[in-house]
Amino acid sequence: MDLQRIRTFVLIGPPVVLLVHRGGTPFRVLSAAVAGAASGELHHLLTRGDNPAASIRVGLATGLGVLLNVRPAWRWAVLAGVACPGSGTAAAVGSSLLAGKTLADWVADSDADPAVRRDFLSILISTWAADAAADVTGPRLGGPRLPSWVNERKVYSAYGMGVAAAALTRGVLQWYAPTSPVTGAAIGVLAAAGDIVESAAKRRAGSKDSGTVLPGYGGVLDRMDSALVNLVMWRIVRRRPGRAG
Repeated sequence: MDLQRIRTFVLIGPPVVLLVHRGGTPFRVLSAAVAGAASGELHHLLTRGDNPAASIRVGLATGLGVLLNVRPAWRWAVLAGVACPGSGTAAAVGSSLLAGKTLADWVADSDADPAVRRDFLSILISTWAADAAADVTGPRLGGPRLPSWVNERKVYSAYGMGVAAAALTRGVLQWYAPTSPVTGAAIGVLAAAGDIVESAAKRRAGSKDSGTVLPGYGGVLDRMDSALVNLVMWRIVRRRPGRAG
């Protein structure tokens, strides 16, 4: 694994875990910053960088939506229409804003129920474990490689190690956020899906990374792609009573 990547993770990982665990306003501000940066980078990839100003608008709109606790889907649609006119296809804008709406829902529900926040943090840490295992074992494992339109340097076996690492991590975190034993493996599979989808988007856009703000990783989306896919999917699967929108 890249030493610069390790240094970056050591620098940002513990503060992120602490802010999520504490919840409240710090968690909301962090989520708004991550959602804004990641959605702007995703829009930039999906539109192949054709309109950087539009990508910035999408990122700002997403971050603002999380910060202001915008929850119903129709309000996000209004936000997209008002803040992001002429920002590309509906698919690009909608996909980018989906991460924001998901994080807004998680943050709002965690304010009412600390167990939601523990679920969020457990999913995040398990996803990081899957990513790290795939990164470490990938260069050492052989076997079939991904198609060239995704990334021919990556091997399927590394994702298998990621699934095992996520399952193990989720098992260790049972004391913190109890769940079914199969949840960890599902997190690992979704983490692999997130990495593959972003790799394909970057290859299509002709970009090595989604950004440059995180040395060793690239952009915020490069660090959070797998986590965002997991958070979106678990949000859909495990809707809680009282959720708005």
